[in-house]
Amino acid sequence: MGRTAIGSSKYPRKTILDIIRNHDNFPSLQYIGDRMGNVTREWARQLIVQYGLYEKWVEEKEAYLAREKKQAARLADVLNKLLGRQLREMSWPERKANEYFLSAKRRDGRTSYDSLVKLFSEYERAVSLGEKTSITEFGESTGFMYSSVASLLRRNGLSTLNKPNRKRRALVTEEEEELYGRCKKTRMSCPALAYFTGKKSNIIYQRVKADKPRAERVTEKFSLKLDYPKAFEIYEAQNLGYRKFEISELLDMKMPTINYALHHHRRIKETIRHDLRIIYKSKIPERYGFLFSK
Repeated sequence: MGRTAIGSSKYPRKTILDIIRNHDNFPSLQYIGDRMGNVTREWARQLIVQYGLYEKWVEEKEAYLAREKKQAARLADVLNKLLGRQLREMSWPERKANEYFLSAKRRDGRTSYDSLVKLFSEYERAVSLGEKTSITEFGESTGFMYSSVASLLRRNGLSTLNKPNRKRRALVTEEEEELYGRCKKTRMSCPALAYFTGKKSNIIYQRVKADKPRAERVTEKFSLKLDYPKAFEIYEAQNLGYRKFEISELLDMKMPTINYALHHHRRIKETIRHDLRIIYKSKIPERYGFLFSK
C-alpha cells in the first residue's frame, strides 16, 4: 500500500495543531510523529509545512523552552536558599568542601568529598594553633599530591601557610659543595635545579649560575609556560593513573601544555633522567624512581 497523501483526513490540521500546542511536552518532530501514529520526523515536518503551521510550531517550541527556563530558575532559587541554610549549619571544613564541589570550576573525578573535608580540617587546625604547616606536610597528612594541595587551597581562596626559617646555616658543608659542583654539569636551569634538589633558588644561583653552561629549554614556545619541574609533575600524575583532563585540574595547567609534555615525553624525560643521575649519582630519591623503571 502507498503512503497516505499529505493533507488527507487521516492527519487533520486540527489534530496536528493540538499536538503542537500541548504544553506538557516539547513539540519535537519525534514527539509529533509519535502522536500522529508513529510517522517519521520528516513526514511530520512536511505535514506542518503543508498546513501552514511552521511558524506556529517554532513559536510553541520557543514558548515551551522559555517556560522550562523560568521554572528551572525558580527551582534553582529555592534550592540555593535551602542550600545556603544548610551550609551555614555545617562546620567550616564541610562548608569549604561543599563550596568547592558546587563551584562552576571544573574538577577532577578523583577528589572525594571526605578527602577535601580532611584537608580543610587540617588547614583549620593549623590556623587555629598558629602552625606554619608547609604544602608538603599538608599533602603527607591528607594523601594529596604537593601540587594538588596548592591548587585546591588557591581555588578556595586560601593562602598557603609558609614555614619560617628557624635558623640559618652559616657554612656550606662539603657534601653540599659537591652537590653544587655536580649541578654545574647539568642541562636544566637554576630554578629547575632548585626544584629537583630541594635547595633555595638564590643559593643555586649563587653557587651554580656563573660556571654553568646555558640551560636547555623544554620548548621555545613561551606561551606553553612549560619547564622541567612542571613536565615532571605531569609525568608523576600520569604514573599515578590520572587522565589528561584530571591532570589539567590537579596542576592547574592548560591542555596544550599537557599535550606537549606527553607528546615529547621521551626527550624531556631523558633530560630529567640525565640531570638526576648527575645530581644524585646512584642514590636517586624514591619520588623520581618511576622515571627509570622500564
